Amino acid sequence: MSYTHYWDQKAEPSYMQWLAIEEHFKNVLIQAICKKDLDYCIQYESNDSSPVLITNGHIQFNGIDDEGHETFGLSRINVGEFELCETDNKPYDKFVVFVLILAHNLAPGCYIITSDGDAKDWQKDLDQLNALCETEYTLPETV
Repeated sequence: MSYTHYWDQKAEPSYMQWLAIEEHFKNVLIQAICKKDLDYCIQYESNDSSPVLITNGHIQFNGIDDEGHETFGLSRINVGEFELCETDNKPYDKFVVFVLILAHNLAPGCYIITSDGDAKDWQKDLDQLNALCETEYTLPETV
């Protein structure tokens, strides 16, 4: 059964907003590597063990081997684009949700985020993200 997240980019995040998304996600990845309770299960592509791509303007990753599905990519400069990532709810899905929550909170109004999942499905990931970042992010209203 498919499980997909969707986002419609309505505006370009400022440089500082995008930098905050990148930095907070990098912090999450460091926490994932250091903590045993968060499975670090992502890489550049499912069949390419290069590191997660985090550049000035783009974040891209997938699950590892058979635990991957569709590649997730979020860009700063894609205004007007409707995008999606079908994760099939595989383990890397939580990292997709992390980035989308960060984008919603750190670049408000730039991305309209929806999902096949609902707020109940996202709550565990939100709680984990808030604990890692020691903050109180909120879910997108449209989830």
